[in-house]
Amino acid sequence: MYWERCPAQRDTVRDLVNAGRLRLTSSGVTTADTLLPSAEAILRDFLVGQEWLRANAMKQEPKVAYFTDSFGSEVPPRFLLFLF
Repeated sequence: MYWERCPAQRDTVRDLVNAGRLRLTSSGVTTADTLLPSAEAILRDFLVGQEWLRANAMKQEPKVAYFTDSFGSEVPPRFLLFLF
């Protein structure tokens, strides 16, 4: 993770995020497989990401629902419920 590899940049990144000059999308910790994990597991991944942001003094809460399909399968319709 960039945050761990580049500790000297943390203040810069934090300042950019908190000033609204760097926008975050989503908040997941991982790129989730959409076929195997349950919807709850994926939601918990997003919650862990939001907790990480708060623990590292990031005041921005992502407002963009960015849900990748890195494994090339279609996103199951049940995940569309996340948007509403």
